[in-house]
Amino acid sequence: YNATKKINGVYIYFGVGKGGSSNVPVNVWNNTGTAGAPGAVLATQNVSLTTIKNDVIANYATYVTFSTPVIVSTPFYVGVTLPTTAGDTIAIISNTDGDTNPGTAWEQSSGNNWYPFSDATNSWSLNVQLAIWPVMCPTTGILSIEEKPVAIFPNPANNEVYIILPYPAGEKVNISIFDIYGKLCKQTEIYSSMEGPVKVDLYDLQSGIYLLQIESAKGKFVEKISVIK
Repeated sequence: YNATKKINGVYIYFGVGKGGSSNVPVNVWNNTGTAGAPGAVLATQNVSLTTIKNDVIANYATYVTFSTPVIVSTPFYVGVTLPTTAGDTIAIISNTDGDTNPGTAWEQSSGNNWYPFSDATNSWSLNVQLAIWPVMCPTTGILSIEEKPVAIFPNPANNEVYIILPYPAGEKVNISIFDIYGKLCKQTEIYSSMEGPVKVDLYDLQSGIYLLQIESAKGKFVEKISVIK
Protein backbone atom coordinates (compact mmCIF):
# COMPACT_ATOMS: atom_id res chain seq x y z
CA TYR A 1 0.00 0.00 0.00
CA ASN A 2 1.15 3.51 -0.65
CA ALA A 3 -0.12 7.06 -0.55
CA THR A 4 -1.11 6.93 -4.22
CA LYS A 5 -4.07 4.71 -3.35
CA LYS A 6 -7.38 5.63 -1.76
CA ILE A 7 -10.59 3.93 -0.69
CA ASN A 8 -13.59 5.48 -2.46
CA GLY A 9 -16.15 3.13 -0.98
CA VAL A 10 -16.85 -0.42 0.12
CA TYR A 11 -19.24 -3.23 -0.81
CA ILE A 12 -20.56 -5.22 2.16
CA TYR A 13 -22.75 -8.29 1.65
CA PHE A 14 -25.10 -8.53 4.63
CA GLY A 15 -26.99 -11.76 5.24
CA VAL A 16 -29.19 -10.33 8.01
CA GLY A 17 -30.67 -6.87 8.49
CA LYS A 18 -33.49 -6.48 11.01
CA GLY A 19 -34.92 -3.88 13.35
CA GLY A 20 -35.43 -0.14 13.15
CA SER A 21 -33.69 2.64 11.28
CA SER A 22 -30.51 3.28 13.24
CA ASN A 23 -27.25 4.13 11.50
CA VAL A 24 -24.48 1.55 11.14
CA PRO A 25 -20.95 3.02 11.13
CA VAL A 26 -18.62 1.64 8.45
CA ASN A 27 -15.02 2.15 9.53
CA VAL A 28 -11.51 2.01 8.10
CA TRP A 29 -8.73 1.17 10.58
CA ASN A 30 -4.99 1.13 10.10
CA ASN A 31 -2.97 -1.88 11.30
CA THR A 32 -1.12 -0.23 14.18
CA GLY A 33 -2.70 -2.44 16.84
CA THR A 34 -0.81 -5.16 18.68
CA ALA A 35 0.80 -7.62 16.23
CA GLY A 36 -0.85 -5.91 13.27
CA ALA A 37 -4.37 -5.82 14.71
CA PRO A 38 -6.76 -2.96 13.83
CA GLY A 39 -5.50 0.28 15.34
CA ALA A 40 -6.62 3.86 14.79
CA VAL A 41 -9.83 4.67 12.92
CA LEU A 42 -8.96 6.47 9.67
CA ALA A 43 -12.51 7.19 8.53
CA THR A 44 -16.15 6.47 9.34
CA GLN A 45 -19.20 6.62 7.08
CA ASN A 46 -22.72 5.78 8.29
CA VAL A 47 -25.18 3.63 6.37
CA SER A 48 -28.78 3.34 7.52
CA LEU A 49 -30.14 0.02 8.74
CA THR A 50 -33.09 0.67 6.42
CA THR A 51 -30.73 0.57 3.43
CA ILE A 52 -29.16 -2.65 4.70
CA LYS A 53 -32.57 -4.27 5.23
CA ASN A 54 -33.70 -3.37 1.72
CA ASP A 55 -30.48 -4.74 0.22
CA VAL A 56 -30.84 -8.00 2.18
CA ILE A 57 -34.39 -8.43 0.88
CA ALA A 58 -33.22 -7.77 -2.69
CA ASN A 59 -30.15 -10.01 -2.23
CA TYR A 60 -27.87 -7.07 -3.01
CA ALA A 61 -24.52 -6.09 -1.60
CA THR A 62 -24.67 -2.73 0.19
CA TYR A 63 -22.39 -0.08 -1.28
CA VAL A 64 -21.16 2.68 1.02
CA THR A 65 -19.38 5.71 -0.44
CA PHE A 66 -16.98 7.58 1.80
CA SER A 67 -17.77 11.30 1.70
CA THR A 68 -14.03 11.93 1.56
CA PRO A 69 -11.89 9.21 -0.09
CA VAL A 70 -9.58 7.57 2.44
CA ILE A 71 -5.90 7.67 1.51
CA VAL A 72 -4.06 4.63 2.87
CA SER A 73 -0.33 4.08 3.14
CA THR A 74 -0.26 0.83 5.15
CA PRO A 75 -2.32 -2.37 5.30
CA PHE A 76 -5.78 -1.59 6.65
CA TYR A 77 -9.05 -3.09 7.84
CA VAL A 78 -12.63 -2.27 6.82
CA GLY A 79 -15.63 -3.27 8.90
CA VAL A 80 -18.73 -2.15 10.77
CA THR A 81 -19.71 -1.23 14.31
CA LEU A 82 -22.66 -3.40 15.32
CA PRO A 83 -25.84 -1.54 16.35
CA THR A 84 -26.60 -1.39 20.08
CA THR A 85 -30.30 -0.49 19.87
CA ALA A 86 -32.48 -3.35 21.12
CA GLY A 87 -33.84 -5.36 18.19
CA ASP A 88 -31.47 -3.89 15.60
CA THR A 89 -29.46 -6.76 14.12
CA ILE A 90 -27.02 -7.16 11.25
CA ALA A 91 -24.77 -10.01 10.11
CA ILE A 92 -22.20 -10.13 7.32
CA ILE A 93 -21.91 -13.17 5.05
CA SER A 94 -18.67 -15.16 5.22
CA ASN A 95 -17.20 -18.11 3.40
CA THR A 96 -16.93 -21.54 5.04
CA ASP A 97 -14.48 -22.25 7.86
CA GLY A 98 -11.15 -23.20 6.32
CA ASP A 99 -11.85 -21.73 2.86
CA THR A 100 -9.58 -18.84 3.85
CA ASN A 101 -6.58 -20.00 5.84
CA PRO A 102 -5.43 -18.13 7.77
CA GLY A 103 -8.66 -16.22 8.24
CA THR A 104 -8.87 -12.47 7.79
CA ALA A 105 -11.85 -11.61 10.04
CA TRP A 106 -11.46 -9.77 13.36
CA GLU A 107 -13.77 -8.63 16.14
CA GLN A 108 -13.49 -6.12 18.98
CA SER A 109 -14.53 -7.29 22.44
CA SER A 110 -16.48 -5.29 25.01
CA GLY A 111 -13.12 -4.58 26.62
CA ASN A 112 -11.95 -2.91 23.38
CA ASN A 113 -9.48 -5.70 22.65
CA TRP A 114 -9.15 -7.02 19.09
CA TYR A 115 -9.13 -10.76 18.38
CA PRO A 116 -9.02 -12.65 15.07
CA PHE A 117 -11.95 -14.99 14.50
CA SER A 118 -9.37 -17.79 14.40
CA ASP A 119 -8.51 -17.26 18.09
CA ALA A 120 -9.78 -20.43 19.80
CA THR A 121 -9.63 -18.89 23.29
CA ASN A 122 -11.11 -15.42 22.84
CA SER A 123 -13.10 -15.70 19.61
CA TRP A 124 -14.77 -18.29 17.35
CA SER A 125 -11.88 -20.53 16.25
CA LEU A 126 -12.93 -19.93 12.63
CA ASN A 127 -10.74 -19.27 9.60
CA VAL A 128 -13.07 -17.22 7.42
CA GLN A 129 -13.22 -14.12 5.27
CA LEU A 130 -16.13 -11.70 5.56
CA ALA A 131 -17.84 -10.44 2.39
CA ILE A 132 -16.34 -6.94 2.51
CA TRP A 133 -14.70 -5.44 -0.58
CA PRO A 134 -13.12 -1.98 -0.47
CA VAL A 135 -13.00 -0.16 -3.79
CA MET A 136 -9.37 0.91 -4.19
CA CYS A 137 -8.50 3.64 -6.66
CA PRO A 138 -5.52 5.78 -7.67
CA THR A 139 -5.59 9.24 -6.10
CA THR A 140 -5.86 10.79 -9.56
CA GLY A 141 -7.81 9.93 -12.66
CA ILE A 142 -10.24 7.46 -11.07
CA LEU A 143 -13.73 7.33 -12.48
CA SER A 144 -13.28 10.76 -14.05
CA ILE A 145 -12.88 9.39 -17.54
CA GLU A 146 -14.01 12.61 -19.21
CA GLU A 147 -16.96 12.51 -16.80
CA LYS A 148 -18.64 9.94 -19.06
CA PRO A 149 -20.24 6.92 -17.38
CA VAL A 150 -19.45 3.27 -17.94
CA ALA A 151 -22.66 1.44 -18.90
CA ILE A 152 -23.26 -2.27 -18.21
CA PHE A 153 -26.36 -4.06 -19.50
CA PRO A 154 -28.46 -6.09 -19.17
CA ASN A 155 -28.39 -6.32 -15.39
CA PRO A 156 -29.58 -8.87 -14.29
CA ALA A 157 -27.78 -10.80 -17.02
CA ASN A 158 -27.93 -14.37 -18.31
CA ASN A 159 -25.10 -15.62 -20.51
CA GLU A 160 -23.53 -12.34 -21.54
CA VAL A 161 -23.24 -8.73 -20.53
CA TYR A 162 -22.46 -5.70 -22.69
CA ILE A 163 -20.22 -2.82 -21.66
CA ILE A 164 -20.10 0.68 -23.12
CA LEU A 165 -16.71 2.20 -22.36
CA PRO A 166 -15.95 5.95 -22.53
CA TYR A 167 -12.45 5.24 -23.85
CA PRO A 168 -10.74 5.89 -27.18
CA ALA A 169 -11.01 3.01 -29.62
CA GLY A 170 -8.42 0.29 -29.14
CA GLU A 171 -7.63 1.00 -25.49
CA LYS A 172 -6.80 -2.15 -23.51
CA VAL A 173 -9.21 -2.88 -20.65
CA ASN A 174 -8.97 -5.65 -18.05
CA ILE A 175 -12.25 -7.17 -16.89
CA SER A 176 -12.36 -9.11 -13.60
CA ILE A 177 -15.45 -10.71 -12.09
CA PHE A 178 -15.53 -11.66 -8.39
CA ASP A 179 -18.13 -13.62 -6.41
CA ILE A 180 -19.56 -12.42 -3.08
CA TYR A 181 -16.65 -13.99 -1.20
CA GLY A 182 -14.05 -12.06 -3.19
CA LYS A 183 -13.00 -15.08 -5.26
CA LEU A 184 -11.87 -14.26 -8.80
CA CYS A 185 -14.27 -16.14 -11.09
CA LYS A 186 -13.40 -14.76 -14.50
CA GLN A 187 -10.76 -12.50 -15.99
CA THR A 188 -10.46 -11.32 -19.55
CA GLU A 189 -8.81 -8.60 -21.61
CA ILE A 190 -10.80 -6.57 -24.12
CA TYR A 191 -10.28 -3.50 -26.25
CA SER A 192 -12.68 -0.57 -26.33
CA SER A 193 -14.58 0.14 -29.51
CA MET A 194 -16.19 3.32 -30.78
CA GLU A 195 -18.61 1.19 -32.80
CA GLY A 196 -20.74 0.06 -29.89
CA PRO A 197 -20.78 -2.02 -26.71
CA VAL A 198 -18.29 -4.80 -26.01
CA LYS A 199 -19.66 -8.25 -25.11
CA VAL A 200 -18.36 -10.27 -22.14
CA ASP A 201 -19.42 -13.93 -21.96
CA LEU A 202 -20.89 -15.20 -18.69
CA TYR A 203 -21.63 -18.77 -19.79
CA ASP A 204 -19.34 -20.29 -17.16
CA LEU A 205 -20.85 -18.38 -14.21
CA GLN A 206 -23.56 -19.75 -11.95
CA SER A 207 -26.58 -17.73 -10.84
CA GLY A 208 -25.63 -15.22 -8.17
CA ILE A 209 -24.34 -11.76 -7.31
CA TYR A 210 -20.95 -10.69 -8.66
CA LEU A 211 -18.72 -7.63 -8.75
CA LEU A 212 -17.52 -6.68 -12.22
CA GLN A 213 -14.30 -4.66 -12.17
CA ILE A 214 -13.14 -2.65 -15.18
CA GLU A 215 -9.55 -1.44 -15.08
CA SER A 216 -7.48 0.49 -17.59
CA ALA A 217 -4.70 3.06 -17.61
CA LYS A 218 -7.35 5.70 -16.91
CA GLY A 219 -8.63 4.17 -13.68
CA LYS A 220 -10.90 1.56 -12.18
CA PHE A 221 -14.68 1.07 -12.15
CA VAL A 222 -16.62 -1.50 -10.11
CA GLU A 223 -20.27 -2.46 -10.62
CA LYS A 224 -22.45 -5.12 -9.01
CA ILE A 225 -24.16 -7.47 -11.46
CA SER A 226 -26.73 -10.22 -11.01
CA VAL A 227 -26.51 -13.41 -13.07
CA ILE A 228 -29.72 -15.42 -13.47
CA LYS A 229 -29.59 -18.75 -15.32
